[in-house]
Order: sequence, then C-alpha cells, then structure tokens
Amino acid sequence: FQIDGLVWFTRGLTVAVGIVLLLLSWNQIPDNQAAETHGCLLITLAGVSLVSVMNDLVYLFLALELVSIPTYVLMYLSRKDAVAQEAVTKYFLLSVFSSALLLFGFSYLYGVTGSTHLQAIQSGLQSSGLSGVPVVLVVPTLLIIAALGFRLSAVPFHFYAPDVFQGTSFLGAALLAVVPKIVGVA
Repeated sequence: FQIDGLVWFTRGLTVAVGIVLLLLSWNQIPDNQAAETHGCLLITLAGVSLVSVMNDLVYLFLALELVSIPTYVLMYLSRKDAVAQEAVTKYFLLSVFSSALLLFGFSYLYGVTGSTHLQAIQSGLQSSGLSGVPVVLVVPTLLIIAALGFRLSAVPFHFYAPDVFQGTSFLGAALLAVVPKIVGVA
C-alpha cells in the first residue's frame, strides 16, 4: 500500500460520490432489491478506494475487478427488460475484454522489469539507462492505455457507452458516469 495525498483525495471523493449516489437513488430502488443494490454500491466504492492505495500490479488488478464485478450486478438488478439485458451484456463483454488487455499489458510490464511492484518497475526502468521510451515498452503502454480507455469511455473506446447508459437505470448511469473516471484517474 502507498498512502499519499492522492489517496486521501480519492477516498474523500469516493465517499462523497457514494453518499450522493445513495441519496439520489433512495426512492428509486425497489424494497426487495435494496440490500443487494446497496451492498454492490458499497463494494464498488471500497474497490475504488483500494485502487488508489495499491502499489502492486496484481493487487491493482484485483482492486479494479472489485470495482467492475459489482457494477455488472448493480446494472442488472435495476432493470430486467431486453434493453437492459443487452446493455449489461455489452458492458460485461467489453469490460472483460478491457480486463484482458490490462492484464496482458501488466504481464508484459512484468516480463520487461521482472517485478509487479510499481516502485521496483520505476527503478528498473530508470536504471536501464535507455534514453527515451524503449521499444519493448510500447506494447504494454498501448495495451494499458487501451484498457483504461475502455474503462473511462474515452475516445476512441467509447462506442459502447450510449447503449449501456440508455439500457441501465438512473443509479447505473450515474455510477458509470462517475466511478470509472475516478478509478481511471487514480
């Protein structure tokens, strides 16, 4: 774990976003799904908080999945019509593809540096004495940027976002509009 100013800012922002999402969706959640919905929201927000403190690629990936998996469930709980099922399926498949790209990029980074610890990776790259960006780092950099681009819905990886936002509930759309952006920036 690494605790710094970014971690405290991200945690404060996560708690504030969680409170706002909870208050905005309070009357929109059916009583028979309130426990599952609030549980998934809490697990997602805990994952966001963990992403900001992780200092190892393996634990970072696990924290990212702790954000993603409850989000799929949360999106599916609120609406169960055909449009919602299509939106959740599209989001799930593209998130799995994004996770695979991220894991592949992390594995390349591990192969180049021999470590999954972020500070060891940084010192390994600095001690290599190569000027500029080594060619061997182009592939993992592109894979990680593409994976984070899908998570952030950044151009050109945003093509799935309109269908997903249209097919989910208010809480799901609000969650997808804010939480992946916090995770991607952290």
